[in-house]
Order: sequence, then C-alpha cells, then structure tokens
Amino acid sequence: MNNRTLRALYDDASSVDYSVVEKIIRKELGKEIHEVFSSFSREPVAAASIAQVHRATLLDGTEVAVKVQKPEIQVQIEWDLIAYRLLIKAYEYIFDLPMSFAVDYTIKHLREETDFINEARNSELCNEYLQTDPKLRHQVYVPKIFKDYSTKQVMIAEWVQGCRATDKAALKEMDLSPKKVMESVVDVFAHQIFISGFVHCDPHPGNILVRKHPSDPRKHQLVSNNPRLERKEWVRVAGPAVDKQFTLTHLNFAPIVAFGSWTIHAGIRRVQETILPLLEVTIPSRQEDYPRDLYPLGRW
Repeated sequence: MNNRTLRALYDDASSVDYSVVEKIIRKELGKEIHEVFSSFSREPVAAASIAQVHRATLLDGTEVAVKVQKPEIQVQIEWDLIAYRLLIKAYEYIFDLPMSFAVDYTIKHLREETDFINEARNSELCNEYLQTDPKLRHQVYVPKIFKDYSTKQVMIAEWVQGCRATDKAALKEMDLSPKKVMESVVDVFAHQIFISGFVHCDPHPGNILVRKHPSDPRKHQLVSNNPRLERKEWVRVAGPAVDKQFTLTHLNFAPIVAFGSWTIHAGIRRVQETILPLLEVTIPSRQEDYPRDLYPLGRW
C-alpha cells in the first residue's frame, strides 16, 4: 500500500449514497433532513473509514458539518474484534508472548471510536484544556459541537473552512508560514503530553486544519477536528519532574518500553519524515548519535 492510498483514508475514502444518509439521520434524530436543515449537500465533502461529512445549514442559518457514521460499521466492528481476539490468542500460542493483557483495553477504545457522543465529549475536553494555556487558546480552535443534534452515529459541528496542516501550497496561498504552523502543532502536542495529560491520538493531516486567524489575518490558527483523547498514563513519555528548561536528556521512555523500543525508533523516523522537514530542522537518524541517557533501558 503506497502513501497515496493511505492519504485517501484521511478524507477521500468510499462513501454511502445520500438515500442511506437520509435513513440514518431519520433514525438517529427522529426527523427528516428538511426538518433540521435548510440545506444539505447530497455529496459528502469528506469521507473516512468510519464516517463521512456533509456540509449543511441549520434552520437558523448556522453552517455546520454533519458527520454520519456508515451503517455497516456497528456490525463490522464486532466481527473485527472477534478476529482480533483470536489473532492475539494465536500470537500468544505461537510466539509465547503475553499479549492478552491489552485486549480488553484495546477493544474498549476501539468501540469508543464509533461513539460520536464520546467524540463530542472529547472535543469539549480538548477545548477546556487548551483554554488553560494563554498562548494556545488563541492558536488553536476547536469547532463547537451541537449536542442537541448529536447521537452515537450522527454528530453536528460548526463548519470551519481550512486546509491540511501539511498542504504547503495552500499555506503559501494564504501567505502563512509552514514552519510557524508546525511549531504550533508541536506546541499543542507538547502541552497535551506534558501538561494537560490528554492527548489527541489521531493527529493525521485530515484532523488538523489551518486557517487564517479570524482576529489577525497575518497569523494562522489551527483547527482541531475529531479529537480522540487518551489519558497520560498510557502515552506518558516524560518523568514526573519536567521543568521549563526541558531538554532531550530529560526524556524517559521507560513507561512505553513494554511496547517495544522499535516503537520509539519508528516514531522518531516518522517525525523526521513529516514534521521536521516543514520545520526546517534535522535530527540524527542513527541511535548512536543521541545522548546515551535517552535510552535508560538500553538501545534497540
């Protein structure tokens, strides 16, 4: 599978027909489309693996994005989770590795991926934590969720126009600096990992948009879509004493070594390939070039 195929999964996957969307909205909201919206795009503006998004206008004139879950997801996920359990059992038997301990946790969170009420709650949490930072509260915008119109399979959010954070051509057209945009992305995730403790765990380019700042068109503003948040206990990468003079030597990857130190290497390589080129920064590609205390439990 090449990168172009993977990019299509961000927001250009296959979609269901408009007639199916009508049925889902009727079932979930208990009303016909024309009873909720004054306009509704028949074709989705984006479609991912679980859901598709339609642009619409509420009866009061508010422009919204309507996220509709594909009807087969609720059935398919249960079959997938059964297959997942069986595969884990097979891996344990064949390779004599303890893996079942993570199954229930993984299944719980995969089911939450299909619950838009949970996603709406995550959006509110994400916004609450960002508002505690004087700098980030202006740099990042989380679209408002219309909870009265949202259910487990339909979610309606404020429509916000923007481009992908990795779309350098679009950023240039808006006269925005890709480097400054990526610095904001790094700031946001540093705040989530080391301060708030709730981390957006689906940060692909389709979920991080950029627009001109409404208050100052010379600046940019990130738009955070579809937050999937995880508690810091599971993704924590720093020790308890992280001060303002944070450097690489303070990093302690011990809490996630159980998942294999190859995960760290893959993460570093991924950052090298995507974010750092836009920041015009390079980091060593060989583990020997990093400080020795970056690997408290040994090198991979």
